[in-house]
Amino acid sequence: MSHHVLTILILFFVFNSCSKENDFTLHPLPDNMPHADDDSEILDIQSISESDSSPPQSLKLLQDFLNDESKNFKTKKLDILATDKIDISFLSSTDILVLEKENNQLIQYNLETDENTVVASQGRGPGDLLHTQELNVHNKVAYVAMQGFQISVFDCNLRSCEHDNTILTEYNNYSIAAAYKHLFVLGIPPFGRDQDPDPTNTDQYIIHRFNHSGKKEQSFTPVYRETSPLVRTQMTSGGQVRSFSQFNMNIVTFDFFHYLYLYNDEGDLLRKFQIPDLKQGYYEYKENKGGGFTGRLRYDDNSKIIRTTNLGDNWLLLIIREQRGVEFINLEEGFKGDEWFSFYAFNIKNHKLYKIGDDKKFTIGKSRSIQVSEHGIIVNENGTIFFLSI
Repeated sequence: MSHHVLTILILFFVFNSCSKENDFTLHPLPDNMPHADDDSEILDIQSISESDSSPPQSLKLLQDFLNDESKNFKTKKLDILATDKIDISFLSSTDILVLEKENNQLIQYNLETDENTVVASQGRGPGDLLHTQELNVHNKVAYVAMQGFQISVFDCNLRSCEHDNTILTEYNNYSIAAAYKHLFVLGIPPFGRDQDPDPTNTDQYIIHRFNHSGKKEQSFTPVYRETSPLVRTQMTSGGQVRSFSQFNMNIVTFDFFHYLYLYNDEGDLLRKFQIPDLKQGYYEYKENKGGGFTGRLRYDDNSKIIRTTNLGDNWLLLIIREQRGVEFINLEEGFKGDEWFSFYAFNIKNHKLYKIGDDKKFTIGKSRSIQVSEHGIIVNENGTIFFLSI
C-alpha cells in the first residue's frame, strides 16, 4: 500500500471515528477567504495552441507528452532512489537539486554523469533538514522551507552546494519564493505554546517578505478568518507563493481556494482572478460539547491546486488534481475512484489562462507526478524518475 493511500486511510478513520452528526461547518466559507470583499475576475480558458505569446518549449513538450503525440522523447532515467514526494529545481541545464521531503534529503544530481551528492540529510544541526516543505532556487542559491520555523540556505555557485545560512522565522513555513531583492514566504503563525499569539485572533497574515539576510520586512495576505487555528491551518497550509521580479508581482494560490491573488512587492493586492469550472473541496469542522473538536475532509468529487511553478519570465504553470467518484471500500482495498492531473499555464503579461492538457486517469492514490522546468519535464512514477529534455 502506498504511503499516499495509507495517509488517506488514516485520515479517513481518525475523522470518521468521531461524531457522525450533520451539524458540521463546511470550510471554506466564502466570507472567510482572503480579500472576500474584493471583486474577482473570472478567467477565460483557452487552448495553449491558441496562444500568441510564445509559450516556453517545455509547455509544448508537456502537451505532446500528455497527448502521446510522439514516441521519440529524449528520455533519461535518473539513477537515484526517491519517493513520490519530491521537489526538483534546476541549477543549470545539467545540474539539478532534488528535495526528498519524506526522508528529508537534499541531493545534487548531474544529468550528464549521473553523479549525485547528498547535500543535506535529516537532523537538527546546522544545515540539516527536518519537516521539509518546499525547495526554491534563485541565482544558484537554494532555499528549503521547513515546518520547524526555519529556512535552510545553500550556496550552489561552486561545484557542489554548501550550507550557507539558516534563517529563523516565527512561522511554520510551507512555501517560499526567492526573488531579486526579497524572499517571500507563506508561513502560518503557530499556536499551542505560551509564547504563541492568541489562537483565536484572526488579525494575522500569512505571506511574509524577508530580505536575503533573513530580516522580516512586511507581512500581507490575510489569514482565513476563522477563530479555530486548526481550520486556518487546514485552509492555508497547502498555499504557495511565486515571485516574478521583473513585473514586481507575486502570485499566491491555495489548494482550497480557486483564485489567483496577484500582489506587488509591497503587499498591495493588484488583481484577483477566479479559475472557472473547478469542483470545490471541503473540510468539515465542529467543536464538540464538553471540549474537543471533530474535523474531517470531504471525499467528494473535487479539484485542488496542488502545485505552481515559474516558467521563464512570463508564465506560471498550475497543476490541478482532479478526483471523481471517490468512495471508501475497505482497509485492504482502500478507495475506489479516478484521479488525474490537469495542467494550465497563466500568462503574466496578458492575464490569460491556457489549458495544456490532462494526464491519464489512475486509481486514486496511484497517479504519477509531473514537474516542468524550462529545460524539460520530470516524471516521477512511484519513485522512479525520468527526465524528458527539450
